[in-house]
Amino acid sequence: MIQAGFGDYVKLVFTSTLLQLGGVLGIFFVFGTILFLLERQTTGLYARTVGWRGILFTAWLGTPVHEAGHAVFCLLFRHRILAFQPFQPDRRSGVLGYVTHAWNQSSIYQNVGNLFIGAGPLISGSLALYGLLHLLVPNGQSIFGAIHGSMSSLAPGGNILAKGIVVVSAGGNALLGLLSPQNLVDWRFWVFLYLAGCIATHLAPSPSDLTGVWSGLAWLTGIVLAANVVLLLVGVNATAHVTRLTRSLAGLVSMLLLSVVLSFLHLLAASVVFSVYGRLRGRRSYNPIA
Repeated sequence: MIQAGFGDYVKLVFTSTLLQLGGVLGIFFVFGTILFLLERQTTGLYARTVGWRGILFTAWLGTPVHEAGHAVFCLLFRHRILAFQPFQPDRRSGVLGYVTHAWNQSSIYQNVGNLFIGAGPLISGSLALYGLLHLLVPNGQSIFGAIHGSMSSLAPGGNILAKGIVVVSAGGNALLGLLSPQNLVDWRFWVFLYLAGCIATHLAPSPSDLTGVWSGLAWLTGIVLAANVVLLLVGVNATAHVTRLTRSLAGLVSMLLLSVVLSFLHLLAASVVFSVYGRLRGRRSYNPIA
C-alpha cells in the first residue's frame, strides 16, 4: 500500500499517467507534427506554383497509401468500413480520398482504436518508404541501419536535449547518405526520390483525422489513469516498465525519422525545381520591344 498522503498520491497518479503516455506516444506526436508542417509547406508550394494539378502530381500515390493506413487499422480494431475511396480528388472541398467507418460506441477497444485509425497513415506511409528505400536505393540498408542503431541507443528517460541532438544527428547523417555520389548517378535513386516524395507529402494525419486521434487518446488516457489508480494503491509504479517500450519501438521510430528526412528532401528538391521553373516562365513571358 502506498505510504504517501492523499494529495501526494493524486499527484503521483497524474504524473505517472503523463509520463507513461508521453514516453510511448510523445515521439509519434512530435514526428507527426513535423511531418504535418513539412506537408503543408510542400503542398502549398505545389499549389502556388502549378495550382491544383500540382498537388495531384504527388497525391495519385500518396493518398492511397494514406487511406490504406486508415482502412487497415479500421479492420484491426473491428470498425465497420462504410466507404473506402483511396483516390477521389475533389477540387472544391480539397478532399483527395477518404475512409468512413462506424463502431460500437460502448466498446472500449473500438473507441481506443480511433487513436490508431487516425494516426494509421504515419505507419502505412513509413512502411512504404522503408520498402522503397530497400528496393531502389543502393545504400538503403546501411542508411536505415545507421538510423536504427542511433534510435536503439536512446535509453528511457535521460536528458531530452541530448536525445534531441542524437535524433538530429541521425537525420543529418541519413540525408548525407541519401545524397551520396553513388546514389546521385543511379537512376533508381531518382525514381525513389519521386515516389518517396509522393508518399511523404501525404503522410501526416489531416485535420479531420485528428478528430479521431483526440477521441481515442481521451479513452486511452482514461484507461491508463484508472490502471495507475489501482496499481499505485498497492505500491506498484508501472512508469519504468512502460517507458521501456520506447526501446522496442526503435524500428518504428527509425522509419518515422526517415520519413521526416525524405519529406524535408522532397520539399528542398521541389523548392529548387519550382524556383528554376518560375525564372524560366518569367523569362518566356518577358517580351521586350525592339
